[in-house]
Amino acid sequence: MKKKDYMPEKDGDFDILQNNVYSAATADAAKWLIPQGLLTALNVPQLRWISAYANCCNPATRTPAVTREKNDGSVSFHESKLCEVIIKTIN
Repeated sequence: MKKKDYMPEKDGDFDILQNNVYSAATADAAKWLIPQGLLTALNVPQLRWISAYANCCNPATRTPAVTREKNDGSVSFHESKLCEVIIKTIN
């Protein structure tokens, strides 16, 4: 059976997904039995992603370093924590 891939390829689609998952998981953490530690672990990479994505969307603040942060650092760690939330709650 093919492994499911929940992560969209486009940055804008990923931004919408991560925002929706984080908002829903935070609002329904008790109902979905999501450990607070998991949400806390997701918060820092989410803030890094939001900052890097916003800076990349603005031509005045887009730099190669910001683009690397968005593509390498923020996305890979944030995706792993986001997948953990999705797997524990939605699957």
